[in-house]
Amino acid sequence: MSTTTNRLKTSHQNRILYMIILISFVIIMATVFTGSAAAETLTVTENDTIQDVVDNASAGDTVKIPDGTYETSITIDKDITLSGSEKTIIDGTDLYSESGIFVTSQTATIEGLNIQSFEENAIVYAPSSVGDNLVLNVR
Repeated sequence: MSTTTNRLKTSHQNRILYMIILISFVIIMATVFTGSAAAETLTVTENDTIQDVVDNASAGDTVKIPDGTYETSITIDKDITLSGSEKTIIDGTDLYSESGIFVTSQTATIEGLNIQSFEENAIVYAPSSVGDNLVLNVR
């Protein structure tokens, strides 16, 4: 009877080991195929528009805007960080646009920008964007 018990025990242990290996494999494959890429910092160049870089960013990325004056308005529709410095100016003088930045995402961060000369608001949040949006050092 001892041999039968040992065989049953070994068979049960093998099934448990097989299940652990299978579950581990599924977890690893899910991680690989869900695009768990690390966040990137994308810098706007003279060949880009800010909006193009924002559109090409993925959730979690930072879009870095170099010092300079940019006559543009921007729509942020994903959870990214839009970052500049005190010498980064988003200017609406000749745009006749109501707002400088329109946010529709839940957790966008806007930091270090000077937003000026828009008809109504520097930053507007869509009603659907109520979340943990953050604005830091924006003038």
